[in-house]
Amino acid sequence: MRWKLEKRRKLLLLLAILAANLTYQAGLNPPGGFWQENITGHVVGNPVLNDNYRRRYMAFFYCNATAFVSSLAIIMLLVNRKLSARGIQSHALGVCVVLDLAGLMGAFTSGSSRKVSTSIYVLVLVVAVLLCITL
Repeated sequence: MRWKLEKRRKLLLLLAILAANLTYQAGLNPPGGFWQENITGHVVGNPVLNDNYRRRYMAFFYCNATAFVSSLAIIMLLVNRKLSARGIQSHALGVCVVLDLAGLMGAFTSGSSRKVSTSIYVLVLVVAVLLCITL
């Protein structure tokens, strides 16, 4: 039984490290990229998504930041075996995992498409997958 818990801890740690890498990279290279030239009056180096779709960029930014911080919290809880046991008992680990998944899905939904209808379609698919996983 102890080896199953250790195996799960290692798998969750691997997934949290992958999520941290993914969100860090998405923060460095947001969807749409950055403005390269000052031809249209935009500031060079600002995110394109921020200038064209401000609310979607802010949703992406906050969801991505939430996923990044929660994946770092998961990594910190799982690196130390004593902290991981306490995190599981206090449900802190479960809350961090749910925040991480919600942040990743929100960032993907807000940054993946140009049309609002497509974003809603992706969001409905994400909710359907979450319902299937929980049931």
